[in-house]
Amino acid sequence: HKWGSGRVGSAQTFFQSDNGRSLLNSAALLEGITDPSSSLEIYTTSGLRAGGISVHNGKVWHGSGKNCSGDRPRRGLGLHYVPAEVRFTKEAAKR
Repeated sequence: HKWGSGRVGSAQTFFQSDNGRSLLNSAALLEGITDPSSSLEIYTTSGLRAGGISVHNGKVWHGSGKNCSGDRPRRGLGLHYVPAEVRFTKEAAKR
């Protein structure tokens, strides 16, 4: 499911004992999904090891467990593509 622009929670609330399931359900309800427990499909990348990569649309709900390395930061890289015909304007920048 591709989520709208509404965001819920934070990194602190994502790492819940239920693996963020309650946060996922509340976001789904905000998007109009009335029964998220039975209508959402959950995919896991649990086999992804240190140094691995996950590629997905930025609006796809995604997350990972806490960084347990203790001394190494977790890095992320976001790439955003914009159609060639898009033109940025001062008015759009004010929004």
